[in-house]
Amino acid sequence: MKPLSGVNAVQEMPVTARCGSTHAAGRCIPILLLFCLAQTVAAAAQSVCPPAPKASACIQSALDRLAPGESLRLPAGRYGIDRPLQFTRPGIALEGAGDATLLYRAVTVADGEGVLNLRGSNQALRRFRFDGGVTEARRIPYSDLSGGPSVFGAPIYGNPMHADFLANTSVTIHRGVSGALLEGVTIEHTGGYAVLVDARYGDIRDVTIRKCILRNNRPHLFGVAAAGTRPADIRYGAWTGGIHYQNDGRDLDFARFALRGLVVEDCDFNRIDGHAIWGHGYGFQTLNEDIVVRGNRFEDIGLDAIQIGNTRRALVAGNRIRRTGFVTETDEDRPRPAWYPGVAQGMADNISPVGIDTTGLVIDSVYSDNTLTSVNGTAIDLDGFTEGKVLRNEIRIPGREDAYRAVLDRVAEFGPYTGGDAANAPGNLTKGINLSNSSANIPTRRVHIAENRLFNLGGYAMLLMDFRESVVERNEIRHSSTLNGPIVLANTLREPKARHSASDNIIRDNRIFFPWDASCITEGDNIGAGDLPVAGPNYVYGNSCNAKFGELSVGRVSGTVNGPPRVRDGPRERDGKAEGTLPAAPPNRF
Repeated sequence: MKPLSGVNAVQEMPVTARCGSTHAAGRCIPILLLFCLAQTVAAAAQSVCPPAPKASACIQSALDRLAPGESLRLPAGRYGIDRPLQFTRPGIALEGAGDATLLYRAVTVADGEGVLNLRGSNQALRRFRFDGGVTEARRIPYSDLSGGPSVFGAPIYGNPMHADFLANTSVTIHRGVSGALLEGVTIEHTGGYAVLVDARYGDIRDVTIRKCILRNNRPHLFGVAAAGTRPADIRYGAWTGGIHYQNDGRDLDFARFALRGLVVEDCDFNRIDGHAIWGHGYGFQTLNEDIVVRGNRFEDIGLDAIQIGNTRRALVAGNRIRRTGFVTETDEDRPRPAWYPGVAQGMADNISPVGIDTTGLVIDSVYSDNTLTSVNGTAIDLDGFTEGKVLRNEIRIPGREDAYRAVLDRVAEFGPYTGGDAANAPGNLTKGINLSNSSANIPTRRVHIAENRLFNLGGYAMLLMDFRESVVERNEIRHSSTLNGPIVLANTLREPKARHSASDNIIRDNRIFFPWDASCITEGDNIGAGDLPVAGPNYVYGNSCNAKFGELSVGRVSGTVNGPPRVRDGPRERDGKAEGTLPAAPPNRF
């Protein structure tokens, strides 16, 4: 884009005034001429808007004069944004000089607006720092014991677009936008979300967020309000502080819109008390599409590092995630492992963090080649994930072989927060890959989980619930938990029962180290909704396992076979020498 600079900055002057009074044959002396030209160029390079505590009027006026392909460049300095900026002209950009160009919030913004608002096509924000000015979290009672989850009496459960969460959002990308770009932008101390992509009332297409930094964003904390003699306990990760994409998704005339194309790559997310990247919708009839999250780095995230929600075709690849489920309260404090344990019996309303999470319905997607270290919760949760692949991820909880990192990451204090007392904390109960379907939409089926490496998980390495026609193969598991087995098949039989059964799956050729008096692969009859057997048939074979009781242990009523499936010939089954296989997930476009 062409820079807009020097508008009205250089006034027309007489030649003698510009060049001085010394002439030779009616011309400037060359040295003086060069000096004059240099002065003119320097003046032309000045921005139309100098740093100022109230800079919005000047910046907005300059943006409104830009032609497509032009950019407004702000030099180093501090710019107070005292009125939300609106980008309405197509093809324009706002650029800075890196972190030396600081834009800071100097106004309270509500009602879904951002401090910076993209509303056109092919608009860009580049190379500046934005400070939202929120350094102390607003503490929100997540559960109201008398009336259910609330924010000061207003329902928030399941609604990340509640007004309390939107206030003072830094950047909002509005309906109808296409070709938006954030590149080299740092956002810290945001209120609400750092970046909100709001596709509830109109499609948004092709958003790219590249080489950005989101850090020290902690606008909210969740917890429990005071009740009786119990003091308030509001010190847990909330939802805000990161990148949030939202559609509606219900089968209604005003709701059939989505985000269609998002790339988040080569970004750093540090010390965010909510979700770093997450998507959400209210229904499953219209899904977000083509979400790519790759090559990013996450550290000290309060809830989920990445949550893919209501999406068709997502790629989550090559990300490095460390310390998810860690909360900070200042820019400098030591992150502490913490998650909201809930107040319902059995922690049914808890909010545990996830490294790579899935919510609602996610179809035809790939999670591959990610590294997850010290996740305090679940590493990869596939609740609602169907017809996709989970490949070559490494999940590791530091233990005796890495004592330095185990101490540094406070693994002994993992689990629901207990005040930082390691003696009372449950410690490492982290689950590795959790497959389930808690929504009554299409079945979880045709999932391919292969070549992942899972080390030292205190919970299940893989908890495989309510899935069909899937293949779990060639994974390496080194498991030392004394409470939970490496691979567990389960069936919760939630309604509708026809859509929630663990059947027609293959678990083969996995390499498992499990040194206890148990089997490497078991069925869990008492997981989920009650004492219910795994439906089957499922096929377990070819797995190497050094547990005392070998490869497989089945439940009291089992349809699992310790061997490959038979080849099917029409409605009748016959034995055959050829090994039967089930189809893996369909080819993915990424």
